Amino acid sequence: MEGITAAVIARDEERCIGRCLSSLLASDVDDVVLLDTGSTDRTVATAAELATDRLRIVRSTWRDSFADARNEALAAGANRTVVFLDADEWLEPPESRRLAAEVHRVREAGGYDALAPQIQESSTGEIFYGVTRIVLDSRETSFRGVVHEYPAVASGRARIGKLGLTVMHDGYSLGAATRATKARRNAELIGRELARTGGSARARYFALMERLDHADEQRILGAVEELRGAVDDPADPYPAEDYVRRGLIEAITHLIVIGAPTTALDLTGGLAEDTDAAYLRAMARIVKGEASHDVLRDVIIARRLGTGTTTSSICPDGRHLDAVIAFLIGVRGDEDRAARYRQASPAWTDPFFLNSMMRTA
Repeated sequence: MEGITAAVIARDEERCIGRCLSSLLASDVDDVVLLDTGSTDRTVATAAELATDRLRIVRSTWRDSFADARNEALAAGANRTVVFLDADEWLEPPESRRLAAEVHRVREAGGYDALAPQIQESSTGEIFYGVTRIVLDSRETSFRGVVHEYPAVASGRARIGKLGLTVMHDGYSLGAATRATKARRNAELIGRELARTGGSARARYFALMERLDHADEQRILGAVEELRGAVDDPADPYPAEDYVRRGLIEAITHLIVIGAPTTALDLTGGLAEDTDAAYLRAMARIVKGEASHDVLRDVIIARRLGTGTTTSSICPDGRHLDAVIAFLIGVRGDEDRAARYRQASPAWTDPFFLNSMMRTA
């Protein structure tokens, strides 16, 4: 059976590199490659202390391109199938034990070029979907894009499958200064990517994402319009309309958070009728003070129909609608029933809800 390489790209990650590498070495992957792109701290020394033949440290230089670094790691691996983790990611022991078997299972079934596990932020429980972490055949696949890189194949769009595995992440819990440094770096690289692609939908989407934390209502709307006018990149795994939809969802969410629910509600008209649209429309109306029976009815109908649930950018399990339903039942005066509904539903964590309870801060 074809082996599996795990690869980590790092620079100045002494805080977390030991945890990341140890979780991979606890799995059944055949070898682990650390590609260090110029650390000046104890990243390399910490890795060397793990002292195992399965771990190889490759010294490199940072060339202002995440795609270049990933491609170098692909070439350094002893196997065609390569599992990537970022240095601030790790696998809990049950997932470490399942990693190789899950990758083998999906690879043998065929039909995909790369795989995306779900990534869970440890501090909030929030889950992210669709981030490619596994390349199934490095002879046929390479990465493109200086930042927010993506897998590309010669035959067209890479086929990305889901992997039933959870990767933990804690990069969003770093201090404000570290986050600001990374944001400045990413903003500069996104500018280069916009120039490289002529304004691709992917680059426009991530430009919008970088702006959201510091954008007011008008700047968000301007970024949405730029995204709607973006060009499609035929090598990208996802077509332009996917990025427009994801960008709308992020923009609507942020508009609700900053207290612009009317504008958010208007933007939901640009979404196809599915569970995500129903969720965001309900949240905008709740923030507007319209927690009516009609809102509850519409969300319950959307939950029962389940249209677009499996392709949801928010939660492919539909749990975000459960959180809204439980909240609306409670706010309309039946807290006992709401509590029973929450107990019967998996917890949900997003910008509006924590463990299926509306956030108060």
